[in-house]
Amino acid sequence: NFVQSGGGEFAFYHIIRRLLMPGITVTNGRKMVIVPFEDGEMTAVALQRVLKFTTPCHGHGTCGRCKIHVILPNGARSVQLACMYPAREMTIEMPVIRLKVD
Repeated sequence: NFVQSGGGEFAFYHIIRRLLMPGITVTNGRKMVIVPFEDGEMTAVALQRVLKFTTPCHGHGTCGRCKIHVILPNGARSVQLACMYPAREMTIEMPVIRLKVD
Protein backbone atom coordinates (compact mmCIF):
# COMPACT_ATOMS: atom_id res chain seq x y z
CA ASN A 1 0.00 0.00 0.00
CA PHE A 2 2.66 2.51 -0.87
CA VAL A 3 4.18 4.13 -3.92
CA GLN A 4 7.91 4.63 -4.27
CA SER A 5 9.70 6.72 -6.84
CA GLY A 6 12.98 8.46 -7.43
CA GLY A 7 14.44 11.24 -9.52
CA GLY A 8 12.30 13.06 -12.08
CA GLU A 9 9.26 10.89 -11.45
CA PHE A 10 8.59 12.77 -8.20
CA ALA A 11 6.20 15.36 -9.68
CA PHE A 12 4.25 12.75 -11.63
CA TYR A 13 3.70 10.53 -8.60
CA HIS A 14 2.85 13.53 -6.45
CA ILE A 15 -0.04 14.35 -8.81
CA ILE A 16 -1.20 10.73 -8.99
CA ARG A 17 -1.07 10.44 -5.19
CA ARG A 18 -3.41 13.38 -4.77
CA LEU A 19 -5.89 11.87 -7.21
CA LEU A 20 -5.85 8.19 -6.31
CA MET A 21 -4.27 7.54 -2.95
CA PRO A 22 -4.49 10.05 -0.13
CA GLY A 23 -1.79 9.57 2.47
CA ILE A 24 1.40 10.94 3.95
CA THR A 25 4.03 11.66 1.31
CA VAL A 26 7.48 10.99 2.74
CA THR A 27 10.42 12.30 0.71
CA ASN A 28 14.13 12.86 1.00
CA GLY A 29 14.43 14.74 -2.29
CA ARG A 30 15.37 11.66 -4.33
CA LYS A 31 12.91 9.04 -3.14
CA MET A 32 9.23 9.26 -2.30
CA VAL A 33 7.00 6.87 -0.38
CA ILE A 34 3.28 7.26 0.20
CA VAL A 35 2.10 6.01 3.58
CA PRO A 36 -1.62 5.38 4.11
CA PHE A 37 -3.14 6.33 7.44
CA GLU A 38 -6.32 5.77 9.37
CA ASP A 39 -8.49 8.52 10.83
CA GLY A 40 -7.48 9.45 14.35
CA GLU A 41 -4.03 7.85 14.41
CA MET A 42 -0.74 9.59 15.04
CA THR A 43 1.75 10.06 12.21
CA ALA A 44 4.33 7.78 13.89
CA VAL A 45 1.89 4.85 13.93
CA ALA A 46 1.23 5.20 10.19
CA LEU A 47 4.94 5.55 9.38
CA GLN A 48 5.82 2.45 11.42
CA ARG A 49 3.55 0.27 9.26
CA VAL A 50 5.63 0.98 6.12
CA LEU A 51 8.98 2.38 7.25
CA LYS A 52 11.69 1.51 9.74
CA PHE A 53 10.74 4.34 12.08
CA THR A 54 11.41 4.15 15.80
CA THR A 55 9.86 5.86 18.79
CA PRO A 56 12.07 4.92 21.76
CA CYS A 57 9.72 6.63 24.24
CA HIS A 58 6.78 4.60 22.83
CA GLY A 59 4.85 7.67 21.72
CA HIS A 60 5.03 9.70 24.92
CA GLY A 61 6.77 12.66 23.24
CA THR A 62 9.72 12.69 25.63
CA CYS A 63 12.72 11.50 23.58
CA GLY A 64 12.47 13.72 20.49
CA ARG A 65 13.74 10.93 18.20
CA CYS A 66 10.66 11.01 15.95
CA LYS A 67 11.06 14.58 14.67
CA ILE A 68 9.68 15.13 11.20
CA HIS A 69 9.79 18.17 8.93
CA VAL A 70 6.27 18.89 7.70
CA ILE A 71 6.23 20.88 4.47
CA LEU A 72 3.44 23.42 4.72
CA PRO A 73 1.39 24.53 1.68
CA ASN A 74 3.35 27.83 1.51
CA GLY A 75 6.65 25.88 1.30
CA ALA A 76 7.70 26.60 4.88
CA ARG A 77 8.74 23.70 7.12
CA SER A 78 7.45 22.93 10.58
CA VAL A 79 9.30 20.54 12.90
CA GLN A 80 6.93 18.21 14.73
CA LEU A 81 7.09 15.03 16.82
CA ALA A 82 5.48 12.29 14.74
CA CYS A 83 4.25 10.50 17.85
CA MET A 84 2.25 13.58 18.89
CA TYR A 85 1.21 14.86 15.43
CA PRO A 86 -2.11 13.60 14.01
CA ALA A 87 -1.81 11.83 10.66
CA ARG A 88 -3.37 13.65 7.73
CA GLU A 89 -2.70 14.17 4.05
CA MET A 90 0.63 15.99 4.08
CA THR A 91 4.21 15.93 2.86
CA ILE A 92 7.10 15.35 5.24
CA GLU A 93 10.85 15.34 4.71
CA MET A 94 13.10 12.74 6.27
CA PRO A 95 16.84 12.49 5.53
CA VAL A 96 16.76 8.68 5.27
CA ILE A 97 13.85 6.54 4.13
CA ARG A 98 14.11 2.85 4.99
CA LEU A 99 11.27 0.56 3.98
CA LYS A 100 10.15 -2.06 6.45
CA VAL A 101 10.83 -5.58 5.21
CA ASP A 102 8.42 -8.26 6.37
